[in-house]
Amino acid sequence: ANTELKISNSMKTQFLANVSHEFRTPLNSIIGFSEMLDEELFGALNQTQKDYIRIIHQSGSDLLEMINDVLLLSSFEQNRLSINKQPTRPAEIVSAAVDGVLSQARNKSISIEKQLADAPPVLADPVRIRQVLNNLLTNAIKFTDEGGRIVVSTECRGAMVAFSVRDNGIGISEEDQARVFDEFFQCGDIYEKRAAGVGLGLPLAKQSVAHSLPAPVLHVLQQVFSPSR
Repeated sequence: ANTELKISNSMKTQFLANVSHEFRTPLNSIIGFSEMLDEELFGALNQTQKDYIRIIHQSGSDLLEMINDVLLLSSFEQNRLSINKQPTRPAEIVSAAVDGVLSQARNKSISIEKQLADAPPVLADPVRIRQVLNNLLTNAIKFTDEGGRIVVSTECRGAMVAFSVRDNGIGISEEDQARVFDEFFQCGDIYEKRAAGVGLGLPLAKQSVAHSLPAPVLHVLQQVFSPSR
């Protein structure tokens, strides 16, 4: 039974990876052509047309992000993810991650504050760590009300650097906290109504950290959800 379960799980993972790859090609075309239309390369558009083109572009980008998450999950499950560690400045990782979500935060009038320690370069994979921070920041923006506040900080702890993302969003109930890092799990109805997603952001963040260690020089330690105010 265990052998059959492993084979079934492997086939499921391979199927998701193959389907996701097939989806990416037409999606990239949709995103690319919508960008060209928005730039009016084929002629002028009125404001209503531009608004709808931008909705198409954003929807395509959101779907592509979900597909990329599924592919990343597949890489984790098949132990095919490569980690490229190199001397990396924590402040530069944080700045790049924050820049990537600024437009989302501004749409909800959410402020993002950086509290960065004077940390020396650390040995880490900057792409993976930035992905982790991006997932945590995106999650914080989704579940924080308009006008809220997010704080991203780094702290030197001996030979390590701790990254932290905190927000004053709606929080997570005690019964959901034990499962929040499970793949495809989404918290109760109130969460599903407030934000889109497939429940992979936090599990992928945890998997990325687990695959980036075992001999850690860099820790991505926590995301703290503060209660609503």
